[in-house]
Amino acid sequence: MSDEDIITQLVELRGLGHWTAEMFMMFSLGRMDIFSPLNIGLQRGMRILFDDPEIDLTTMEIKAERWQPYRSIASLYLWKLVD
Repeated sequence: MSDEDIITQLVELRGLGHWTAEMFMMFSLGRMDIFSPLNIGLQRGMRILFDDPEIDLTTMEIKAERWQPYRSIASLYLWKLVD
C-alpha cells in the first residue's frame, strides 16, 4: 500500500491519528521516507539544525525534501539532535 493509503486506513480507527500512522509506518513497517512535520521533536530539531527559531511547517517540508528517500533516517538524527 502507498503511504497515503495506510494513513487513510489507520485514521479510520478510533484513537489513531495522522501522527500515529506516520510513526507506525516508520517504526513498524520500516518505511524509509517518512517525515512528520507536526512532530514537536522534529520541529525542535529543525530549529536547532537550521538555527531558525521561527521555522514553519511549510519551510520544514521544503527543507526535508532534499533528504528524500531517507527522511525517516533524517528524522532519527533530528530527534537525537534534540536529546
